This record gives sequence, structure tokens and C-alpha cells, in this order.
Amino acid sequence: AGGGGAGGMIYETGVAVSSKMLSITVGKGGDVQTTEHRQGNNGENSSISNGVTQIACAFGGGGGGGRNDGNWEGKEGGSGGGAGGYEVKEGGKGTENQGHDGADSTSVNGKGGGGGGGAGGDAPESKGGSTVVNLGGPGRECDITGEKVVYAVGGASAPNTDGSNPISTKPGCGSNAYGRTAPESQRKPGCDGIVVIRYAARKNGLAIMFY
Repeated sequence: AGGGGAGGMIYETGVAVSSKMLSITVGKGGDVQTTEHRQGNNGENSSISNGVTQIACAFGGGGGGGRNDGNWEGKEGGSGGGAGGYEVKEGGKGTENQGHDGADSTSVNGKGGGGGGGAGGDAPESKGGSTVVNLGGPGRECDITGEKVVYAVGGASAPNTDGSNPISTKPGCGSNAYGRTAPESQRKPGCDGIVVIRYAARKNGLAIMFY
């Protein structure tokens, strides 16, 4: 089953805001997929506005691909979800200037799903067999909090097994798909978004980072 894509990441400095009131929406991670073989759910968008005009919007991560007709492909999002295993299918596309693409599934029967894209790059090519976890794309480093932190890492795939070899996988902001008869420990919800605002008095605008 494909890994969920990271939410789109936006980092801007010198943002001019005339309003003293800002409306901030922190997107919820994609819900756990409870229907067997279906794609994971996309995460919700994170946004900031002045109450009238939207200043920016980071799109939620794309859900990972599943394992039946119409559900193989990863979903589009801030970063795209990885494709499901067992078929040669495409990972979801990421949003320009926010994220990257999820990995394609590159082989037929026995191949695991692809990882989700991250803010710092596409997910690596899918490798290995049905018990292999393929990592998601790298995140992007940002020091807006005063420390260097890597945000928006793509989610890893879940193995296409019968659950006898459970492996802990890391979700992106879109949820992992529900592949084959995977146990609950392998069906991961997406992570929630993050919004950081730094303001220096008498300086040129705000610095904002969110995904």
C-alpha cells in the first residue's frame, strides 16, 4: 500500500499584513482508511487569511494508493501519495512550489507500494518485495523557530503482507492506504498540519511557515 504524501509546505518572509486580525486554519491529517484495498484519504489544507482575503494556502498531503481497480494510483496533494503495489501505476502529483511527487509502483506481483512525496523532493524509486517498506520523499529544513527543523517528510509505504510481519511506517499528511489484510498497526492516519508565525516589531512584515 502506498505511503501518504506530506502536506504542501510554504515558507515566506517579509509578508505585509495590514489587518490586526488573522484567521488561521490548521489542516487535519488524512483519516485512517478503513475499507480494504482503498486509497488513503487526503489531508486537509492549512491556510492563513486576513478575514477577507486568503494570504496563502498549503494543500493537504495526498493519500497513498491501494490495491484494486481505480485505487492503485496515489492521490494528488501538497505532496503526492505513493502508488499501491502489485501493479505498475503512478504516484500522485505534488503541488508546484509546495511539494513533490509520490513514487510509482515499478513492478507487478510481489512489489510493495511507493512512498509519498515530501516537501524536499520526490519519493525514491520503489524497491524490494511485498514485505519491504519504501521510504517517502525528504522533508525541507526551516529555522523559523530559531532551530533547524525538518518539516513535511513523505510517508513510507506499508508492506503488502498478511500482517504476520508488521512494520511501523511513518505517515505523511495524507493517510496510508489499506492494503490487503494489513492489521490496524499498519494503517496510519496522516499527521496534522503546523503553522508558525514569527513577527519582529518595526521590521518588514511577518515570516510564516506552514504545511
